Amino acid sequence: MEIIYKNIDELIPYENNPRLNDEAVEYVKNSIKEFGFKVPVVIDKDNVIIAGHTRIKASKELRIKDIPCIIADDLTEEQVKAFRLADNKVSEKSMWDYTKLDEELNNILDIDMSLFDFDINNNDVEIERIDLSNKEFEKYEIIITCQNEIELEEKYNKLMKGVYMKRIIIACVSLLLLVLLVFLVFPKKQENKNEKVRIAEVTHSIFYAPQYVAISEGFFEDEGIDVELILTPGADKVTAAVLSGDVEIGFCGPEATIYVYQSGEKDYLKTFAQLTKKDGSFLVSREKIDNFKIEDIKGKTIIGGRKGGMPEMTFEWALRENGIDPKEDVNIDTSIAFAAMQGAFIGGTGDFVTLFELSVRKWSLQVKNYMPFKGKNNNSLGNRPYIF
Repeated sequence: MEIIYKNIDELIPYENNPRLNDEAVEYVKNSIKEFGFKVPVVIDKDNVIIAGHTRIKASKELRIKDIPCIIADDLTEEQVKAFRLADNKVSEKSMWDYTKLDEELNNILDIDMSLFDFDINNNDVEIERIDLSNKEFEKYEIIITCQNEIELEEKYNKLMKGVYMKRIIIACVSLLLLVLLVFLVFPKKQENKNEKVRIAEVTHSIFYAPQYVAISEGFFEDEGIDVELILTPGADKVTAAVLSGDVEIGFCGPEATIYVYQSGEKDYLKTFAQLTKKDGSFLVSREKIDNFKIEDIKGKTIIGGRKGGMPEMTFEWALRENGIDPKEDVNIDTSIAFAAMQGAFIGGTGDFVTLFELSVRKWSLQVKNYMPFKGKNNNSLGNRPYIF
């Protein structure tokens, strides 16, 4: 921040300055004479004063020509107006700690602090104690005479400080008694030794059997963990549940963590474990196709799942690995939510649909559908999470 000196005649008072400061000029003069001009005047690029009108009035009476200034040329016109008001307003919220103030004033011996409107001879407000024990029907008034508004404000604040402190002490004691009463009346229940962990699971699948076995056989309980599985269809909904604090762990495709991180979320998700190597998805056709070949899906509509979701992305990858262009050769419908894919296909949408293994098994018992490779050697894609 650069301080430059301007001739006082170049500085222009703000014509609509709402602050009335004439009574403070004398004290500011005394401050400048005693300590020098230590606080620069803030001006805009046109030399109009933003903060420091009182210092300029005092300087003119002291016939000071060169004024230290800071040019706030980084502020907009609206910010200048706001800063001009805020600079004066915020000081009104300050109060004196009169115990510390008295100590400081008593340690200043060679400087007359009354020049700056400190009342050295009457710092304390003396109030005579009145015995009201036998005069319960009488009222008393205390009259305090002040020299000006500043002294009135200081004495008022000092009086109110004692009132507030009594109220605070009474409130704290009452709160402490209330807390004590609650603990006595409602003794603390014995806590479950196991820590509760809620897991949002994107779907139920036979491929997740290791997790179910670990829960049913008590492996987690042996480690002091009480696991609650919550079915939450769709990786986007799993992600939302973790971010909102409804669950501690989300079980879904790893793509969700990438999307959250790229969105700029400070408290982003982290992938810390892997349960399966395969997604467990199958391609299901509406009509029976004998001797199915992958080329049979060309020109067909396929319900692929949410765009950007792991099942849909791995499906497109699998198509490319088998010589099918997912953009040109087929029509992949990504407008249907994960939980609604099976119902949409039953309702007549699409020629094919990709479904998790457990959904296919249940559905096969209810409606007529076909897995083109059922009963044959599936074209496993190794560790890639997709199966044709």
